[in-house]
This record gives sequence, C-alpha cells and structure tokens, in this order.
Amino acid sequence: MPKTYELDLGDYWRIVKRRKVIVLGTFFIITAAIWIHTSRIPPTYKAAASVKVDKPRTAGTTDPTFDVWEGTDFFEAQMEVISTSGVAHEAASALGLIKEGMTEKEVGAIIEPFQGVIPSKRGNTNILDISVTTNDSKQAAMIVNAVAKGYQIWSLKDHNEQAKQVREYVWDLLKENEEKLRLKEVEVREFKEKNPIGASLGTFQSQVVDMEIKLSNLLEKYTDRHPEVTELRGQIENLKVRLAKFPELEMQFNKLTGELQSLNSIYGGLKQKYEDAKIAEAQTVSGITILDVASPPDSPIAPDLQKNVTIGAVISLILGILLAFVKENVDTSISTIEEVEDFLQVPILGVIPEMVHFTPPEKKWEWRNWLKFLPFKAFQRSGGSDITAIEEVRKLIMLSGEEHQFSSLEAYKTLRTNVNFAVAQKKGQILEITSAGAREGKSLTALNLSLTLAQNGQKTCLVSGDLRRETVSRILGVNKEPGLVEILTKDIPWSDVIRKTTDLLVGELPPDRILQTMGIDNFYLLTSGRLPPNPAELLSLDKMRTLLTELRQNFDFVIIDTPPVLPVSDASVLGPQVDGVILVYQVGRTARGALKRAKVQMASTGANVLGVVLNNIKAAEMKMAPTYYYYKEYYGPDEQLVRERHRKKSQGKSWWEKIFSRTA
Repeated sequence: MPKTYELDLGDYWRIVKRRKVIVLGTFFIITAAIWIHTSRIPPTYKAAASVKVDKPRTAGTTDPTFDVWEGTDFFEAQMEVISTSGVAHEAASALGLIKEGMTEKEVGAIIEPFQGVIPSKRGNTNILDISVTTNDSKQAAMIVNAVAKGYQIWSLKDHNEQAKQVREYVWDLLKENEEKLRLKEVEVREFKEKNPIGASLGTFQSQVVDMEIKLSNLLEKYTDRHPEVTELRGQIENLKVRLAKFPELEMQFNKLTGELQSLNSIYGGLKQKYEDAKIAEAQTVSGITILDVASPPDSPIAPDLQKNVTIGAVISLILGILLAFVKENVDTSISTIEEVEDFLQVPILGVIPEMVHFTPPEKKWEWRNWLKFLPFKAFQRSGGSDITAIEEVRKLIMLSGEEHQFSSLEAYKTLRTNVNFAVAQKKGQILEITSAGAREGKSLTALNLSLTLAQNGQKTCLVSGDLRRETVSRILGVNKEPGLVEILTKDIPWSDVIRKTTDLLVGELPPDRILQTMGIDNFYLLTSGRLPPNPAELLSLDKMRTLLTELRQNFDFVIIDTPPVLPVSDASVLGPQVDGVILVYQVGRTARGALKRAKVQMASTGANVLGVVLNNIKAAEMKMAPTYYYYKEYYGPDEQLVRERHRKKSQGKSWWEKIFSRTA
C-alpha cells in the first residue's frame, strides 16, 4: 500500500520555490496593474462646510396654525433642500456664474456641480455638514462655500415668501371678517329700532298693574262701554301681549350682541396677525447661520497609492501562493523519490540534476542568449532554430573539454554504478532506455550513460533504436546512414556500419573534446539508418534478435535508445529481448498516471524494468535524497571556477579584441 506523507514547512517552501514563476508572476503583474491603475486615477479632494439651522415659525407667530413644519421631519427636509436646483441656482448666482439671457440648458450645466454636495446631520444637534468631492481642491472649497451661502439666501427668500403668503391670506380673512362685522352691526341696530327692549321686565309689569288700577277706578264711574274704559282695556291687552314676547326678543338680542362681540374679537386678532406678517415679510435675517467655511484641502482623500499598492501586493502574493498550491494540487507528476519508488515499486537508479551551460561574458550579448527570456518554449528549447538546439544539447554530453557542473558528471557516475549493481556486474548486458512520453531526455541519458560506462573501461555500444525520430546521430554530428535499418533490411554486417572513435573525429563535434575524453575508444555507436515506414515490424524481426545476440557477445553493455512507451509500440516490442529497461522521467512533464501505465505496459510484455532515472531535476522541484545534496555541495556547480578561467583568458586580449569577440 502506498505511503502517505504529511507536508511540513520545508515542503510548503519547496512548492513555493518550485512554482516561483506563478507566485512572482502573479505578484508583479497584479501589483504593477494596481500601481498603474491607481496612478492614472485623478486625485479626489473633499471639502466641507457646516451651518446651524434654526427651526422657524412663519410670520413671527407662535400659533401652531401657522407653523409650516408642524408634524414633519424638519432636518430631513432641509437636507433634501440643500441638494435641490433652487439652492444650487442661488449658489451659482452668488458666484456670478449665471448671466442674463442664458438658456435653461446652459443654466442646468452650471448648477449641476453644486447639486453634487452631500449634506449630513451632526448627531442630535441642529448643525448640518455640507461636503463635496471633486478633482480640484479649490473647486471643492468653492462649491461647498457657495452652497452654504446659497442655502442661506434661499432660506431667507423662502421664509419671506411664506410670510408674504401668510400676509395675503390674513388680509383676505381680515377683509372678509370686516364685512361680516359691518353687516352684524347693522342687524343689531335695526333689531333695537324695531324692538325697544331697553326697558326691563319689571317696568312692563308695573305699567300693567297701574293701568289695571286706573281701569278699576274708571269702572266705578263709567260703564264697560265707555270710551275711556274701552281704550284703557286695549292698552292693557297690548301691553300684556308685549310682555309675553319679551323673553324671546331678549334672547334674540343677546345672541346678536354675542355674535357682534365675536366678530369684533376675530377682527382684532386678524388685524394683529396682519401686522405681524408685514413685519416678517420685511425680515432680512435668515434662520441659517454659517459656522465653518471650507478651505481648499491640502491632500486628496483618494486614491491612496501607498495603501492600494500595499494591499494589492499582499493580496497578489497570497493569490500567487494559492495559485501555486492549486497548480501543485492539480499537477499529477511525482515530486519525491519516495513517491516514485512506492508508486512504481521500482528503485531510483539515478537523479540527474538540471545541467545549465555557463555562458561566457563575451557571449552574453549574442541574440540567441536572449531568446530564453521569451515566453515561448519552442524558442527557449531551440534558440530560434533546430541547429541551435542541437548545439545546446552537445554542450551537455559527458565529454572532456566542456566546463560542466560537476554534480551532473557525478550523477551519471552514480547511475553507472547503480546499473552495474542492477545487472550483477555481468558482461554482455543489453539495456533499453525509454520514457513514458516525449521530451523527457531519454536520448541524452542513453548517450551520457554509454559514455560514462565507456570511460569506466567497459566496452559499450549505443544503439539508436528510435526509428521514428533519430536524435543520437544528430547530437554526435555523424551520418545516420547506414545503420540499424540497413542491417535488418539489406543483410549488411553490423561491424561494417558501427561507428568508432575515428568516425566521431570526422563528425561535427570538436576533436579536442573527443580526444581528451578518457576511455572514448570503448564507445561505439550504431545509428538508426534511413527511417523506415514500419519501425515496430522491423524491431520484431528475427534478425533483430540475432543482432542483439551478436552485440551481447562483443560488448560489455549494449544501450538501446527507443521511442517513448505510450505513443508507439517499439519499446514494448524490444522489451522482452533485452536484459533490463530503464525509464527516464522528467518531473513536471509527464503525469504520474502515464508513468505508471508505461511501467505496467513494459512489465506486461515480460520486460524487466530495472528502475527509473529522474532527469533534469531542480533542487526546488523535488524533496531529494541526501546523496543529491552531497554531490551538489561537494562538487559544486563550479561556476566561479569557470568564470575565473574565462577572466584569465580575456586578460591577454586587447580592448578592441574584447569588443569584437562580443559581437563575433
């Protein structure tokens, strides 16, 4: 059962270093974008003024009938008023911005900035703050001060207008009441004239008694028909009738006099209110008091470049790290030696570190060296051409005369030792070097392993078995024809087509590198020959088995470079015919599932999978075994030594030679 590993701080740091391009790219791109965006935002200034608002009572009265703010939220209404076009018009007029003859559209454009103010109430006080934000500090102060003044003017005009309306209303009531009073006075006068009710009830009653006594005296002298008796009786009857009507007339009179008094009272009150309204209409003091006048702000409130960039940098760094972990999580490649061994159940035979060729100072200005900074991997690999790519690969061959990182050479020596132990140091061993996918470095690994074995005194033959995309002959600079294909199809003896040291000397590699390499005479090369249309069929021929048998008898090691396992079947065809298969795996290029399928596929054909070579490993990419670090620490990359050698070489040159050597 595969082991599970808990990540420690070192693992997290390794992931960040491994994905540093994502982390740094995200950090610099987002931070730069925020810096550029913030720098291009116009500065915003804020200015504020404050006013005290006294709640008015129209027309100078305390009568709630005339309190226009009764039952309303006064300060909410005032904050709405401050942002209206009326106040904005007064503010613009106070600055002399509105001229006669302007159209409504022109006036609207002028007062628009003044309507952009933001009023707010200060706590539970009657103070309102008026603020505005603009891109000009002087304009901001000018706008809020003008609005405060315009609000004061508008409030006074509004108060006077209300007072005028109240005065006119009271005047109409006064005239109406005056007419009613006149008519009531006439009615009372006429009633009094028609109904003399000035005497009291007792006076009428005494008159009746006196007249009845007088009637009794007359009856003693005269008869009932006597004229005096008859007249007196009529007067008594008339007086009694009037006496019976007296209470009703008195009530009517009292009602009329009461109505007259009420009208007189209302008339007097209205007359007083009218005088008060006239005084209020003439008032020149507003209920708005300007407390604080705004001054142009010295610094903008936005944008805050330092704050935005700092926040952006922190967020982008966090985002970059998160993206790195997301990338690591979705990356299906294998990142530790233990994972490879547990996942494939085969050992790690070698760990080949990343081999970076040192560029001398005089060549740093060559155009091809700048191509590596391009984001297109094709140009990075090839330097702009296929020929340049081959030249770069040749610098990584384990030959003398080229200054390498010594850790790479020692890594191949370790691989050589592990291979010898894997095959029990038997002679005549045939090994197949392959990989799960393309571009994992199998051909270079096969070549360097062959050279390292040869330098160890072991007679080694490298067979270019990739009959689809031959690479080894191009790297070594020799003609690929005739080769393996010609042996299998034309019955040419292998001894006639195999390449020796003399063939390499006439190739494209520098002869001094070949001659200075110890044990190079133990290295032999069998190229692919002309690429056939049916590679797998050729490799499955009996002639191929016969060839391998003959090579086994003549060499200590036969290293076969084959195509990748998964795309084609060539490697699977050769698997059962060889003594062992070595899988080359480049971390980060191939998914773990593909590597597993390659191993299973080779094993299913009966091939003996000896192990895996981890190729082109960066220190930040894998949690390596201590051995790798010992090589790196002990042998270096001895780049300082290389620089020193180049410095000494250039000391003997004149200044013009140094200049032309840079451009050569």
